[in-house]
Amino acid sequence: MIKTTWILLTQLFTLLAGGGWSSQAAARTERESLHRVRATFLEAGFEPAALEGMRITDQIHSPRNGITHYYVQQVYQGRDIEQARATLSFDANDELVNFRHRFRGKLPEARAQRRTACTAEAALAQAAKALGLQPPADLKLLQQDPGPRAASVLAGSKTSGTPVPAELVYMSDESGELQLAWKLTVQAPDGAQVWDVLVDAFDESVRHVHDHVRHAAYRVYPLPLVSPDEGPSALVVDPADPVFSP
Repeated sequence: MIKTTWILLTQLFTLLAGGGWSSQAAARTERESLHRVRATFLEAGFEPAALEGMRITDQIHSPRNGITHYYVQQVYQGRDIEQARATLSFDANDELVNFRHRFRGKLPEARAQRRTACTAEAALAQAAKALGLQPPADLKLLQQDPGPRAASVLAGSKTSGTPVPAELVYMSDESGELQLAWKLTVQAPDGAQVWDVLVDAFDESVRHVHDHVRHAAYRVYPLPLVSPDEGPSALVVDPADPVFSP
């Protein structure tokens, strides 16, 4: 219960805060860091258009060895692209020591949206159906950002044990094309499970479900690393031993 609630609160904070920057005092540092990250991508051959709007979601600095790690999200038309993330690490001399990414090398030209996306409420109803949960009752839209992400918070009895964060993102379809989708994080009413659900923003079909509990993912310092001073963190999926930790 504690684990699943922590996952949901983390998702909600990230959605509303828009990243890992917590104060205006960090704005100058953020700009400098973003410039450094952008320059690295350009040197790697990326087109400037593919880097438009990208944002640093987290930054970790190790005073012991001077290494700074950046975690970066690719953005298209003001919305995150699912799975398009990068990790970059620089040493005290500003030399690049680690660069891993799943960015798309080229993004389509910006285009006007000719169809009207479904509402976050409609997406939640479809997510509940796909997860085998009761339809949302007394559904209320607690908050919705007017920007392109339409970052929202929904509340309704029966479907989720806590308010549901939702936002518009882009996902890749079977042909690799970017499609608009709602991303919702839903907690089971009993708190035992937490899912990320992608719902097509136009036909309302559920395109992907990720179970945080069944397929647990943790950002850790993988062995043999024991601290941030020794190297970058990594996202480890299902690290539990199936025999000793079923």
